[in-house]
Amino acid sequence: MCALAPSLAFLVVFRVIQGAVAGPMIPLSQALLLSSYPKEKSGAALAIWAITTLVAPVVGPLLGGWITDNISWPWIFYINVPVGLVAAGVTWMIYSRRETPTHRLPVDGVGLGLLVLWIGALQVMLDKGKDLDWFASSQITLLAIVAVVGFSIFVIWELTEDHPVVDLRLFSRRNFWISTLAMALAYGAFFGNVVLVPLWLQQYMGYTATMAGMVLAPVGVLAILLTPLVGKNMHKIDPRAFATAAFAIFALVLVMRSHFNTSADFWTLMVPTIIQGAAVAVFFIPLITLGLSGLAPDRVPAASGPAQACITRNSPSASASTIRRRPRRSPACRRTG
Repeated sequence: MCALAPSLAFLVVFRVIQGAVAGPMIPLSQALLLSSYPKEKSGAALAIWAITTLVAPVVGPLLGGWITDNISWPWIFYINVPVGLVAAGVTWMIYSRRETPTHRLPVDGVGLGLLVLWIGALQVMLDKGKDLDWFASSQITLLAIVAVVGFSIFVIWELTEDHPVVDLRLFSRRNFWISTLAMALAYGAFFGNVVLVPLWLQQYMGYTATMAGMVLAPVGVLAILLTPLVGKNMHKIDPRAFATAAFAIFALVLVMRSHFNTSADFWTLMVPTIIQGAAVAVFFIPLITLGLSGLAPDRVPAASGPAQACITRNSPSASASTIRRRPRRSPACRRTG
């Protein structure tokens, strides 16, 4: 649908739908891994998961740039169709006959609707603000009001709902809200660079999309090499040390890039990218570990992400042997929160 979009407006709508489907994939994949490995291997399991996510910043800019230069931009979406079909088939083969205990719980439809409303309004406001001169535009002002009012009602509703779509009470725990904030800032620093650097290279340095992708691709080199080591030593080293090192490296990379100018050569541009890979390797797993520490087992799924609540394990890292063969078709998990 994104590839077939006839205009930017339709592309934005289809991307929103894509996000609605993609959102649960991250926490659900984490939950499946943690429930399939024994506790002592949970760090290694998360490391495996992290490595797969690091393929995107390596392959994405490079392959996407080549496709844009040599074929046409819709194919950056079409190319994902066979990959998705294969992934769905393999996942079904592995998990179709496995089942875990589930509970029927009411769906928080009001909370979900409010969540979509205020996040959607905020997203469109941020995307269109520059083009419409921000609050000089009545449209941007209206979107801001909807976002603020929607968020306020959402918070009140979720705090008083028995089965909230987002358990806001988790933010009363220091480890959880600090790790969540730190992860949001780290992702912002990382993906902000991923978005802005290629645009700058193409608009002001005259780089092709392929060349811009080559500048960003090396971010995965150190990340892929170091991530298994981080997972293996997670129980030996204070995760706060890993997280602090990650932010220090992010800061170093941003300082280096702040001195870029249009006379910078290819290798000058690439060095910070290579260094940034070390930060990517050491921030995700430690922050997840810190965020989930101290939580009761029944609250881990809600803390890990909305989709994880469909798996109600006694432990987030229970042995794979506890995943029993399904004797009959079980009722679908009805919980979305």
